[in-house]
Amino acid sequence: HVYLGASKFKLGPVPWKYLIAYLMQTVNMVLLRYYTTDGIKEEVEIALKQMVPTAIVIFFHDTLDDGMLVTADDCYRDFVLTFGRIVPKSLPKSLDGGSFLVFDTDWEPQVIKSNREDGFINVIRHVGKIAAGFDATIQRKNAIDKTLEPLFESLRSIV
Repeated sequence: HVYLGASKFKLGPVPWKYLIAYLMQTVNMVLLRYYTTDGIKEEVEIALKQMVPTAIVIFFHDTLDDGMLVTADDCYRDFVLTFGRIVPKSLPKSLDGGSFLVFDTDWEPQVIKSNREDGFINVIRHVGKIAAGFDATIQRKNAIDKTLEPLFESLRSIV
């Protein structure tokens, strides 16, 4: 079975970042919605340090924080300041109207435009290239597409 997202875990004495690191070792792809909180930054850092670059998709969007608008561009600037030194290739200076940041096998970053349907289709194509790059079967690509479909449906209203 293919599942979207992670279940809620009762960690007890185990620090959550160890569980996140373990879970990231068990998945083919991670989609992280970036925000400027320490917790999200720790998850992004774990992904950037331990996952293959083609398996990382970072999503930026406008959001409200205590009634103040924090734009996708604000979040992206924070991402570049925080992680520009970790990513081995230069990051684009801006999102330029995009919402998704993806990487190729050599860590070359690409911003995927987010003009509704096209943005989602481009992310699906990127994921398809990931599957093809790992010599995956068509069934695996279809499973990934099917897994991401509900996520993209839920995001349509905010992109």
